[in-house]
Amino acid sequence: SSIANAVEAETNPEDGTPEAKFFEDLDIALTFIFAIELLINMAAHWMWPFFKNSWNIFDLIVVSSSMISQALQALPGVTELRLLRLLRTFR
Repeated sequence: SSIANAVEAETNPEDGTPEAKFFEDLDIALTFIFAIELLINMAAHWMWPFFKNSWNIFDLIVVSSSMISQALQALPGVTELRLLRLLRTFR
């Protein structure tokens, strides 16, 4: 995910090009995968033990912000929420 964001930022594809569509589709796929991982983690630890772990809360914030940025792409400043995913690499 972080590598894809870095490549997208470096190549800066114009809207409407096949490259821009590729990165958009990749972003959706990776967010979906991370959301499934988060749901599995929540189910495995049930609710209270899940929220007692600060890394789980961090993952919840990152995945939620990714989903919000995808759902509200037309709003200004929402794309900056995608930068939160870069923090996941430091985990």
